[in-house]
Amino acid sequence: MKYFIAFLVLTILFCEEIPVFAQKTAVEITPVQKITTSKRISEGDYLEFKVLNNKDIVRGVVSKYEPNGFAGKEAILVIDNFKSLNSDNKYCGTIALNGNQHNQIMDFFTVFAQYVRGGEITILPEKNVFELWMEK
Repeated sequence: MKYFIAFLVLTILFCEEIPVFAQKTAVEITPVQKITTSKRISEGDYLEFKVLNNKDIVRGVVSKYEPNGFAGKEAILVIDNFKSLNSDNKYCGTIALNGNQHNQIMDFFTVFAQYVRGGEITILPEKNVFELWMEK
C-alpha cells in the first residue's frame, strides 16, 4: 500500500510539470506589410504578421517557395514555424498558398500557352486573414 501511495504522489508531481492538456485557441493573423512573390523571396526568409485580437507580432519562416514560371506554372509559398516576437505565446499552424491560375487564357491561346506566365502570390494587410492556433 505504501508503494502505491508513493507511486501516486510521484505521478501527480511529475504530471503537473508536463503541459499535457495545453489549451489551443484559434487566432487570426494578417501580414504587417504587403507580401508578394514578385519581390525576392527565398526559403528561410522571415515574414511578419500581426494577431488581430491582441498586440502580438508573429514571425513565420518560408519553408517552401517555388517561383511562377512559363506554361502557366503558378508560384507556391508555404509559411510555418511561427514565433511571437513580443510575448511568450506559442503559435502553431501553416499557411500554404498558390498563385493565380490563368486557365481561361491557357484555353483560349492553346498555341501560345507555353509563353503564359503563372500567377504570383500577393498577401495584403487587413484584406488577407489566416488562422493559427495559440497554445496557452
